[in-house]
Amino acid sequence: MSRADKAASQSPTVGDAGRGGAGERNMQKNPEAATTEAATTTPDTSPFFNSVRALARYLACDEVTIRRMMRRKALPFIKLGGRYLFRKTEVEEVLSRHHVAAVRPRRAE
Repeated sequence: MSRADKAASQSPTVGDAGRGGAGERNMQKNPEAATTEAATTTPDTSPFFNSVRALARYLACDEVTIRRMMRRKALPFIKLGGRYLFRKTEVEEVLSRHHVAAVRPRRAE
């Protein structure tokens, strides 16, 4: 079979006109399905970080650091089944306890 024959056998026939592929059918049924996930996401209003990874991402640190703080009981958490939840307010309290104020050096006169 030549390339032209293969292309002709794969191209839609007159009876297939307008039916398109699965993606086109989905768009006809639900045009909103074509929107991207980024456009449909809403801001996170949950009072919890729902994983060690999410908290580590928020604090811009490694997951090992979060787990070490959990083990030392330096970071309050809730264990729910196999998941760990962290209240955002409690995380902010821990951060405020570790806050170091900037100090201006005195000028020599």
